Amino acid sequence: MARLFSMQCVPHCWGGALTIAATLQIHALLPHDTWGFTSDEPMLELDTYENPFRDEIVRQPGKVEQGYVRIPPGPGVGVEILEDVVKKYARKP
Repeated sequence: MARLFSMQCVPHCWGGALTIAATLQIHALLPHDTWGFTSDEPMLELDTYENPFRDEIVRQPGKVEQGYVRIPPGPGVGVEILEDVVKKYARKP
């Protein structure tokens, strides 16, 4: 809705690899140009803190390269979950 009214939309994504993958899929729907006052490319804010849920639980997590992140191409939200790593961090009852 923000882009329809010529307002820049910057999704904030602080979380694990699944949250980032889902946010990137939605982000891919944002138009690069509008007929309004702004024609900036869509931007995404990502955290850079150490985060095993972002870096370890999926095969080929999204990496920032020259200011861009590739949209994961796999089925669903695009990433493959590594079950053994998830078990490693699971809370034991």
